[in-house]
Amino acid sequence: TRTAAPVAISAFVFLVRNPYSWLLAMKGHPFEYDRDAAAMDLSEYIRLPFTQFAREGIGSYANPVAMWNAKVRSYLNVSSHAKILIRHEDLLT
Repeated sequence: TRTAAPVAISAFVFLVRNPYSWLLAMKGHPFEYDRDAAAMDLSEYIRLPFTQFAREGIGSYANPVAMWNAKVRSYLNVSSHAKILIRHEDLLT
């Protein structure tokens, strides 16, 4: 008798942080940001254009809030694989 080969099941796991705490963390330690975020107040920071990987010129967004929205939207739009969305805050409780 022949046995069926096991089927590989894969899923993307996305860890998403609350936008407010994410913005505060990004302002405190921005990754590849071309401005002095620490010198800005939060109101200024969330309104300025944000270019991730500024030296390479990729990942341009109207502001950090638009970047968070675009990234989370891209996670939700994944349809090629199963997906698991975990809220960062759920891991802390």
